[in-house]
Amino acid sequence: MKNRFLYIVLVLLSMTIGVSAQDSFRSLSSTQKTKYLLDKSREIVETFGKGYYRSFDTPSVTVCKYDAGTGGDNVMRSFNGKEYYEVVSYYDKEKERFEMPYLYKVWIWKDNGLPFAVFFGNGGGLNFFDIPYEELAKISDEYQFKFEKLK
Repeated sequence: MKNRFLYIVLVLLSMTIGVSAQDSFRSLSSTQKTKYLLDKSREIVETFGKGYYRSFDTPSVTVCKYDAGTGGDNVMRSFNGKEYYEVVSYYDKEKERFEMPYLYKVWIWKDNGLPFAVFFGNGGGLNFFDIPYEELAKISDEYQFKFEKLK
């Protein structure tokens, strides 16, 4: 009985913390959100794609609507229409060239500030639908994207 009570308390506490984190992200000013998005993107890129981050570049931040199309699975399609921030860093095409027209893209949900995908200039990428970013970051050595440019 004591274990059951403790379990219920822990579940309620974790739910409260999750709601609190969402509320705190929503309550950030526009400037604070942009700083958070840029910092989180840098963290993600440095975790999974060492070599793709450029400290001298300021990535662009835009709001988009998610669309998994017909190819995504049920989990991915369940997010269709949900807004997210896209943080994109471009490269100097005179100095280097990649498969994609960007160095990296990071997608972060607009409502809660949680990252859900990262893509790199070599064409590789990860989504965090099945395993959250925080969990994958703990084993990031297994998910490294090699820094490869064409030029």
